Amino acid sequence: MKKRKFSQGIQDDDYIVRLKRAMAAVDGLCIVYMVLEPEEKHPASHPANNCTCIDFQHSVQWKKALWYKKHIHDLVCTICNMPQIDNTLHKLITSGVRTIDECPYLDRVLPLIYTIYNNIMTCGAAQAHFKTRWPTDIEFAQWIIAPPIAPSRMNTMQVFFWFIET
Repeated sequence: MKKRKFSQGIQDDDYIVRLKRAMAAVDGLCIVYMVLEPEEKHPASHPANNCTCIDFQHSVQWKKALWYKKHIHDLVCTICNMPQIDNTLHKLITSGVRTIDECPYLDRVLPLIYTIYNNIMTCGAAQAHFKTRWPTDIEFAQWIIAPPIAPSRMNTMQVFFWFIET
């Protein structure tokens, strides 16, 4: 039992390092612009939630379909949808504090996966990579919150890694 727990800790450490590396790669950049203009050498530096290329109101509505289950996904930030598995990655949100004030990744994860889905090129490539189809944004949201594809803890992060690391 202890050996399994130790091995899980190593996997968690590797996962946390991978998440930190991915977050650092997009720090200060408009993640929406990175999807829509992949050839651009210097992506826009405005926050993704301020990008005029995204339908912010629709993305907020879509986000409401993302209901993670604690017994499957553990703790997840309700603002950015990052796993809260390590305080150096994403500290636990303090009870009684506005979540948006404490979230360090406010405009990275969800704008990226929302834009990937809404861009015909990246959506097609993602569907091929994950061997699935998302005919509607609701079906995409259901796939996002479904039990995760190993080794990730969440399909949200699998899509994020797929885009950032390829």
